[in-house]
Amino acid sequence: MKTDRPTEEQIRQRAYEIFLQHGSQPGHDVDNWLQAEYELIQLPVGGIARALKVTGNRPHDDRPGVSFVAGGGGRRDDRRSRN
Repeated sequence: MKTDRPTEEQIRQRAYEIFLQHGSQPGHDVDNWLQAEYELIQLPVGGIARALKVTGNRPHDDRPGVSFVAGGGGRRDDRRSRN
């Protein structure tokens, strides 16, 4: 699965916006850059998660006996061990 990462120019622009929002204070360039990266990478992922929640779509696994448990935060494997 290919994920589109923000370009360096997009990160630079967002970091500059953050710099301006914080009163153009020098010395926070790395913090601003990291914040910009976080916003541009993580926020779209959060939007996908919210969309899944709103539509009710759930992850699935086509293997027999494996299902995702609502509210459990993971999978349940109903297959029996064959020891």
